Amino acid sequence: MHDALGHQGWSFTLSSIRHAEHAAEAEFGALPQWSSDLHLIHTIEGEGVLRVGDRNIVADPGVVVTVPVFKQCSWSKAAGARWRMINLHVRIVDPNGYALHELALLPERFAPAELSRVHRDLAKWHTAISRDDRRQAGLVAIDALAVVGSYLAHHGGVLPATDARRDDRLIRLATQLRDTAHLPFGIDTLARQAGLGRSQCDRLFRAAFGVSPKAYWTRHRLGLAQAMLTGTAMPIGDIADRLGFSDIYYFSRWFRHHSKVTASSFRQHGREL
Repeated sequence: MHDALGHQGWSFTLSSIRHAEHAAEAEFGALPQWSSDLHLIHTIEGEGVLRVGDRNIVADPGVVVTVPVFKQCSWSKAAGARWRMINLHVRIVDPNGYALHELALLPERFAPAELSRVHRDLAKWHTAISRDDRRQAGLVAIDALAVVGSYLAHHGGVLPATDARRDDRLIRLATQLRDTAHLPFGIDTLARQAGLGRSQCDRLFRAAFGVSPKAYWTRHRLGLAQAMLTGTAMPIGDIADRLGFSDIYYFSRWFRHHSKVTASSFRQHGREL
């Protein structure tokens, strides 16, 4: 579901509208998750708490919570309290191909006007796209992306790109790293395709994105692995194979190292949110 504005123009993609509900008597504490996309959490009822490092960000019906990208986060709720939320999941790419959803576009917690109306619309849209009607899904995407646009206009904005981030070679390389997150890391080939030498590639990429090309690729690889675990019924061995791991044991060790939990535990509990 997406709306692309013009050839090689701005691209706004609605990846999903997900609903989660946790009863008052239910224990809830989602395992740490890692996102490279823009997740906007709308609490319909009750209260949730997003833990980022040693900080707690409270999610209640009066605010929208933006999940920080590229950080380990986990959710919890108060014992004996009900919590219902809708997650608006979006990607935004500028005309140069830069993935703006990877930046801090919005505050971690903000209070839009007429939020109760947005909650009603989100609930309606979530129901509509569950019917597998492509035309209806397209209309929902337009409406939902308009909401995101209003958030950006009133509570955030597009961060100015540094000169390094305007380098077409680096933007192409970042795009290739994202697109090949399911494949083994091959920086020599990617750097050559971008017109960069190996050492030059590493130095310029760090200056533009704050991390090495491999760290950037790993971020997206982990996000892809977590999405496949929670968003599909694919066996873990097949996920390991799809991501290019030699065997499930290597994938399991890699996943636990980066996510701090096993892949099976993440799948079991990660779907709660």
